[in-house]
Amino acid sequence: EAAIRELILVGKPCLEKVAAALSKSGDAKLTDSACQAALNVMAEIGDPAHYEAALAVFKDSARAIPVRIVAGDTLGAIGEPSMGPLLERYRVEVKSKKPEWGVIYRGLFVMGEVGTQPAKEELQRALKRTGRDPRSKSVRHHAAIGLGMSNDSKMIPALVKALEDENDFLIAKYITRSLTWLTEETFPPDAVAWRAWWDGPGKR
Repeated sequence: EAAIRELILVGKPCLEKVAAALSKSGDAKLTDSACQAALNVMAEIGDPAHYEAALAVFKDSARAIPVRIVAGDTLGAIGEPSMGPLLERYRVEVKSKKPEWGVIYRGLFVMGEVGTQPAKEELQRALKRTGRDPRSKSVRHHAAIGLGMSNDSKMIPALVKALEDENDFLIAKYITRSLTWLTEETFPPDAVAWRAWWDGPGKR
């Protein structure tokens, strides 16, 4: 913790060495705790110059899920430059025969935090995910929250439509929560009420 604080005070000049440490492999590979510490430094400094190092951790299936989740959060803190590669990795993970669902769910939140147009489009696709896969509901749940985190009122129509199509009450509640974040309205998870509001005073 002391090292993290000191490196954050050093700022950008330390990032090259932090990134180099994250990139080590074999016997020199950082332990999980050291890896998370390095990622925390990158996130706090927030400079995108070495985002590839965090992306490599996010993509590393040999790393523990909590570490990969921290890497995803770091990419979110770094912001827009990292979003293209993160989206690409998310799509690969979703199509994998054995996807790491914790990484996928965190990725959906990061998309909302960063809020680029491609990220919001991916969230809207995830919000429509259906099928026999039991994880589809969890994907919709996280996508709904991600869209709320985007702080973009242009996402309101997509959320209202998703609420109309949703047949799971718990997910409907998450959709409603995001609508409340974006509108400051406090309707219950009732698609009719939200549609009436959006088609009336909401659009105005």
